Amino acid sequence: MFQKRLWWIIFFSLSFYLGYSCPGTPQFTLPATWCVNSPVTFNNTSTNNAQSYTWTFGDASAAVTVTNDNDQLHTYTAPGNYQIKLIRTFSNGCKDSVTHSINIVANNQAPPSFNFSPNNGCANVPVNFTNTTPSPGSLTFNWNFGDPASGGDNTENTQNSIHEFTATGSGGSTPYTVSLTLLTISVVAIQHRKR
Repeated sequence: MFQKRLWWIIFFSLSFYLGYSCPGTPQFTLPATWCVNSPVTFNNTSTNNAQSYTWTFGDASAAVTVTNDNDQLHTYTAPGNYQIKLIRTFSNGCKDSVTHSINIVANNQAPPSFNFSPNNGCANVPVNFTNTTPSPGSLTFNWNFGDPASGGDNTENTQNSIHEFTATGSGGSTPYTVSLTLLTISVVAIQHRKR
């Protein structure tokens, strides 16, 4: 009987010191940039159900604890970079967490972004430029293709555009710098190489 008790004491001691590992992985997805005063969704993609989930949003708001793995909505009232933390708690006391950041921008407008195709080619080949900026309202678009040799075709005021570069960059490998300006936000978004 003494040996049986000793075995339980040793097992309990090992369990206490080794602890429990939490099952699965905590995780959530979010956009990299979002607009001030617009609700943003944090998608909980954690594996294995926890007893509770606690969300902290990196601002002055109180933490939110829920007993389901549903997505969370939150509205930021000031621009800035915020750290969002998801903490999972299991019935055995195990806790784990994951943290991601989000950039909240003013004027209800995310920074300009776009894609283009093809991403390299020859002179006189049309290049399609597609605006990918999330837009909560109406915007004014201004494309500048960095190609002054194209004259009046160097700029355009449409949401998406097509431009033909009539010459290669200097030496055949210097990239063109294309920018998209929305309202008062201007960002050089991508460089395009013509050969």
